[in-house]
Amino acid sequence: MDFNQGGCGCWSSASGYFNKNKKDEALCCPTKDWQNDWAQAYCVHLPDNTPCTRSYQCTSGYCENEGSAAALCQPKKKSGSIVHWNDGWHCASGTSAWWNKQNPPNNEGQCCPTVKKFDAFAQGWCSELVLESPCTFSEQCASGVCSERDSPNGVCVEGKSKSGSLVHWNDGSYCESGTSAWWNKQNPPNNEGQCCPTYKKFNAFSQGWCSELVLESPCTFNEQCASGVCSARDSPDGICVNTDFGKGCSEHNQCKSEWCHAGKCK
Repeated sequence: MDFNQGGCGCWSSASGYFNKNKKDEALCCPTKDWQNDWAQAYCVHLPDNTPCTRSYQCTSGYCENEGSAAALCQPKKKSGSIVHWNDGWHCASGTSAWWNKQNPPNNEGQCCPTVKKFDAFAQGWCSELVLESPCTFSEQCASGVCSERDSPNGVCVEGKSKSGSLVHWNDGSYCESGTSAWWNKQNPPNNEGQCCPTYKKFNAFSQGWCSELVLESPCTFNEQCASGVCSARDSPDGICVNTDFGKGCSEHNQCKSEWCHAGKCK
């Protein structure tokens, strides 16, 4: 059909091209609407899985493989779909960015769940990510907490991090207590700081150290422990113990821990 016929013979009263690159003749449009593009008529309001040339033709607003003979109208991509990190027009939200750049699928960006993102290191990062989403910064998560942030294992988790959770030693904004510091710097998990049990800490060697640590917590100084005693302090084996730790005993009930071993309270 010649599109210049003005749609004669079409129930929609309009004809034009769907996918011009397929060398097809003009076809009847699904509605009376069409758009003039380089002196040629292109049908619009095309449903999903219909051949297309440009995205404006598609009801979804997205022509996949636009400009090629294989182009088809498709729904816009859902949150988490793989796209270029700075090309959100393919996305239902209209926004794409990084989730966890160190370990995303195919090492590409993804569609954001909403239009919101923020900039860091001259790149965009999706925000308002749901639980279990890959993340790099806690600011990305709707919960406000990215566990193991800034690593390939970063994932959005529920709420603020509990006492003992791994965080930067001087950034307590991710902790329930609002405070983070060192427990035992010589032997912490992954050699990182941890959330403190309370807001209290003290400074030593130009760094912060959590205090009010409960029994069996890793420690470096006596002042860190709620009991006031850090056994094997200033060593990788430092741990908070009862005040009678090491005291002679013969019965378990003679010890605050109710554990008498080899004649000494443990």
